[in-house]
Amino acid sequence: MKTLYINPLHPSFTPEMKEAFQSGYTVLCAQRPFPCDHSWQADSIGNGIFYGYIKDIDNAPYKTDLERLDVAIIQIRTNEDIIKLIEQECIENGTTLQEVLKYTTLSELADDLGYCYI
Repeated sequence: MKTLYINPLHPSFTPEMKEAFQSGYTVLCAQRPFPCDHSWQADSIGNGIFYGYIKDIDNAPYKTDLERLDVAIIQIRTNEDIIKLIEQECIENGTTLQEVLKYTTLSELADDLGYCYI
């Protein structure tokens, strides 16, 4: 299954997602309804408007159905996570974040790299 990331500061981070993550569930989304422990609909973050969560996805009896329905796993990516990813990319490109920030802002850099920094 593919993975989508959401910044918990983003408006699309719903109360249901927050509750599910805090309770240790795996949050999922798809373009059509899918079997899960609890479901809801919300704005798409890139894989449809149908959301749900499952307690133990690795042992879910309908895991093959989830794969067939192209369900994506949603994971949290905080601003701190994004800064670490950007710093790593800078190192891999032989520079530092401080050097790059002389020419751009952190928000612009994150956006250019496809990260949702808020």
